[in-house]
Amino acid sequence: MRTMLWRSFLGMSVVIFLNLGVSAAPDEMSLFFKANEAYRQGDYAKAARIYERILQSGKTSGNLYYNLGNGYFKSGRLGSAVLSYERARRLMARDADLIANEQFARSQVEASPEPKASFFKMRFFDYCAYLTTDEWTIFVFVLGLATVIAHLLSLQQNWSVRQSRFWAGLFFLIWISHAGILVFKVNQQKDQAIILQKTDAFFEPRIKATIHFSLSEGTKVKSLKVEPPWVKIERSDGKMGWVQADTLEKI
Repeated sequence: MRTMLWRSFLGMSVVIFLNLGVSAAPDEMSLFFKANEAYRQGDYAKAARIYERILQSGKTSGNLYYNLGNGYFKSGRLGSAVLSYERARRLMARDADLIANEQFARSQVEASPEPKASFFKMRFFDYCAYLTTDEWTIFVFVLGLATVIAHLLSLQQNWSVRQSRFWAGLFFLIWISHAGILVFKVNQQKDQAIILQKTDAFFEPRIKATIHFSLSEGTKVKSLKVEPPWVKIERSDGKMGWVQADTLEKI
């Protein structure tokens, strides 16, 4: 794991350098090199703090979130590492190093009961995850444009009614199904959060309430309702409870 993290870190560093070099201010480039040096020397907590400063300056990117996740993971902050990897996945869904490191980090999370998904459901989730939300938006737009062009061609070429209906129906079916996938992905990602530290979920939003279940650091949940300083969450198996707001962060 150490070798994999270090090699992928070096690769990502090159990409980040090229991206930052286009528009980054000198102080941001200086921070980037300081973060790399801290990581190289094994001061992972310091590297993570510096990467955070770069992100806070507005230079958001999947690669920076990835390096931040590596820094968190190596410094023992599993929840923050999973959160950073999740944010990186929303910006670069197919990066092999990111996927491998995220899977390894998730393997360290104490497993919560999860409903068993069918083969087709798993393939559907994999298909949805193949593109980012922005990429799905562009893809759906292109499909819609292709549907309109196909209809215009049918009019121009004087296709038969049967032929026109077939192609128009086919393109429309493909477009509407992928538009549905886009809507599903947006709704799926909405209000997702990561537990940053091990905590208990209560039946009610008060300290002396009865504990309903426990949540491990790095667990993904859905935020349902906020009543400061409490958040009502839903676990992957459908169980709901109240946790303190400072124990989780939205993706």
